Amino acid sequence: MSTDMQHQAMGYDRTATMFSPDGHLLQVEYAEKTVRLGSASIGVAGIVSDARVLIERAQLLAQQHRITYDSPIETESIVKEIANMKQQFTQYGGARPFGVSMMTAGINGKKPELFVSDITGNYFSYHANAIGESDDKIKEKLREKYKQNLKIKEGIKLALEIFKEIKGNKFSLNKFELVYINSENKKIERIEGERIKEI
Repeated sequence: MSTDMQHQAMGYDRTATMFSPDGHLLQVEYAEKTVRLGSASIGVAGIVSDARVLIERAQLLAQQHRITYDSPIETESIVKEIANMKQQFTQYGGARPFGVSMMTAGINGKKPELFVSDITGNYFSYHANAIGESDDKIKEKLREKYKQNLKIKEGIKLALEIFKEIKGNKFSLNKFELVYINSENKKIERIEGERIKEI
């Protein structure tokens, strides 16, 4: 019998707070596997309903900060709060971990920032990253081709080239939603489908 089967038979995967003898939280590992089955994205992947709860929390934090301090909240402050929330759901009985990793992008002054928080509540800062299906292949391509001085159009072209290479004949611009933040005016721009070709 494999180790995984033994752990399941002995009930180590019944709650998110029960460690297996070799120190694993099996429900957290199951949630991480779920994320890897989500839609490939250079953005957000995983269980959409879980992502929605976390995104609504992030929006609420941003609104409360704006009302209280009359200024935008820093990206990392939101990421910390979301990471704390995710971590709490890995340590209490009767609750399962959030089945979602999140990428959060923002502008701090004029500096663009990108953070990724995982299932466990850990988060890290990146210049470029990917989560979801085929994320290992996408990350490998980003390591090869990404440069920090890319302009918006060059970044869009690079991301689409990588997806085209990974997806092959399943690639279609109509399946993409593109969102970017201009560091000058700090406005969110959203472009879909055929409009991406214009860029």
